[in-house]
Amino acid sequence: MLAELADDDPKATALAFHAEVSEDDEARFDSASAEDRDRARLWRGEPLDVTDPDSSLALFIRMTLYPLAQSDPDLWRATARRVNALERMTALERDDGLIARAHELAADAPRPTRVGPSRDELLAVVSS
Repeated sequence: MLAELADDDPKATALAFHAEVSEDDEARFDSASAEDRDRARLWRGEPLDVTDPDSSLALFIRMTLYPLAQSDPDLWRATARRVNALERMTALERDDGLIARAHELAADAPRPTRVGPSRDELLAVVSS
């Protein structure tokens, strides 16, 4: 642990810090990058299946589990701990019970409706 390091060796402290946080930092970067790619796909009008955790667990968590967390205290706690970096990024992905709970809730949740124009309608307005 970092607390066990002597203050007189900054290089050792930096290396220990890197060893401690690099895995989670990489997971957070990968998640943010995937979110950017998925958002670009949505903007291009490509279909995304946000209800299937087996297809893309990260997409399922962001687009399905996070909204469901508003009505489920266990999902809310896990989501809050994840987005506020109180637990490793992978903790939620590894919790099969919470993923199953979100999948169960998603099956009964109303499907979101599109708000605003389609991509093609928007492009037609912008180009006119």
